[in-house]
Formats: sequence, C-alpha cells, structure tokens
Amino acid sequence: INDLPSGLSWSLLGQFGSLTMDIDGALRDPLELDGLQSNLAIAGDNLNLVARWLGVHSLPAERFKFEGRINREGQQLQLRGVELKLGEARLLVNATAPYFPDMRDLQLNASLDGPSFAPFREMLGLQGEVDVPFELDMAINAQPDALAILNSSLQFEGSRLTVSGPLGDQPGFVGSELRLEFEGDNLADLLAEIGVKDGPALPFQGDGLVRTTSPNKLQITESRLALSGLLIQLSGEVNDLATLDDNELWISMNTPSLGNSLRQFGQRGLPQLPASVDARLHGPLATPTIDGLEIQLGDARLDVEGAIQVFPTLSIVEAKLRGEVPGPVAWLP
Repeated sequence: INDLPSGLSWSLLGQFGSLTMDIDGALRDPLELDGLQSNLAIAGDNLNLVARWLGVHSLPAERFKFEGRINREGQQLQLRGVELKLGEARLLVNATAPYFPDMRDLQLNASLDGPSFAPFREMLGLQGEVDVPFELDMAINAQPDALAILNSSLQFEGSRLTVSGPLGDQPGFVGSELRLEFEGDNLADLLAEIGVKDGPALPFQGDGLVRTTSPNKLQITESRLALSGLLIQLSGEVNDLATLDDNELWISMNTPSLGNSLRQFGQRGLPQLPASVDARLHGPLATPTIDGLEIQLGDARLDVEGAIQVFPTLSIVEAKLRGEVPGPVAWLP
C-alpha cells in the first residue's frame, strides 16, 4: 500500500491453498471510496467454498477464474471486461451505472456460454440433467424515469428462447411485462433436460406475455404453442411461484384434424375431424383439478360441468355431462 499525494494505491499478491489473488489499484478519496480504479484477478479450485466465506451458498463447486476492472468516479460505477470462467463455462459482463448505488440509466451487457448447463442447474433450482451446450446473451438498458428494458436470448439443444420487455422494481421485479418467444426442433429433448419425461418428439413454436403482479405471483396472457397442427393457448394466474401449488389457468386446444395431430403422439385410428378442448385448471400444477370442460369433435359436443382430477389417477369429484350430436356420427364404432 502506497500513500499518494491524492489518495493511495495498492498491490496484493497472495495464495491461500488453491486460491490465488492478484489485485492492484488506486483510490483518490479513501473516505468516500471515490476515484477508484482497480484490476482484479482471482482463481481457485472451488467457487462454492470461496462464496461460502462471503455468505453465499448457492454457487457450484467448480474451479473458477475471475478477472476484470472496476472504476468509480463520483456516482458513476463501471465494470469493464469482467469475466468469470466457471469450469468450461464463461460469463462476460460490461456495465455502467451513472448514479450508483441507484440503478437509474443502468447499461448492462452480459453473455454466458459453455459446453454444459449442468454447473448452473442447482444454482437455478432446475430439475433433470440440463447437460447440453448453451449460449445466453442479455442486455439491460434503463431509461430515465422509466422501467429498465430487458432483451435476452438463450439457445441450447436445438431450441431458442427470447425474452424482452420492461422490468419492474425490486423486490420481485413487480410490474415486469415480458414477451416470450420460443421454438425448437424437438420438444421431447427440451422437456427431458428439465426433468419431464416422455414428451412428444416434435418441432414446436410459441410465444406469450407474462406479467409479475406481486413478488410471488405471475399473470399469463396471449400464450400460444403450435405443435403438429395442434394449437394450445394458455392464460391465467400462477399465485405461488415458489411452490406452483395455487394456480388458476384456462387452456384451449384446437386442431383442424384430430387424427393427424394425435398420430404424432402415437394415437392412431382417430377421426379426421376438427376438434377443440377448453378447460379451466386450478390447484397444484402437478395434480390439477379440471372443471368447465368443453369438447367439440366435428359437429358433436360434450360439456362437463363439475370437477375432474386427472393426476395421479383419474377421479371425478362431482360432474354432470351433457352431450349434443346433431346427426349420425360415422366415426363412432
């Protein structure tokens, strides 16, 4: 540490077991932490161990290398060339916060890529293997007196997800309104990576709009998934993001040919007729109760008034059935 006419400078070289540090910099005003210019390079065999020293417990136990430059002049804070290598994955960040610690007018660009998403699975709370190459790009641009605008893109396993729109305020980013667009070559592969087995091996495409109305509540509107001639639309509210146990969702499925669409799911011999299903799902996402069920097949119609539980086994809680067949039905046995 050297005492300068205006501030001080420092240089630190150290090794603690497998952890190495090389830090240097200068500080014009030590009392206000102003006029800061610092270069950091830290590397080790276990990021989880180092993070626990700092009170963070969710980072993976991977070898790592962190380096970058931090500048502060007045309220402006800059991160330049900040790079974290985690195993074979790499995170790169450049950011400017003109009014730090206020995040007004924040400009942030980040990219994350690697041969495997596995190191981040536990950190993000994902199930399944999630062990595929990936690329993530993200930009946040905060406008004066307005919400920050997020633009991000994630690609992996022949699939692509883009998310864009204004971000709400912390905590919970309440007030966010994000447009999602997604497409891929094989829905079965994508679902398997997040722990859902036996999905259909079909190309897919969809989009949707989600809003955060409280720190733990999500509203879904204008959500669509196109799959083998089948159009699935979803709207409603997820009232507990932590457990997914309190949901009010409306689902609609339409196809111009029931036989053609379900043949892709292994179901054969069904009539080549237009079909639609509308229903309300409520309760836990894993074991929902269905009511307000309406099924249309050609000119035939079936309404189910009451509640049906499908998972883990089919059970009718209370239901009344009303059918309508305007004429002879050639496809009935």
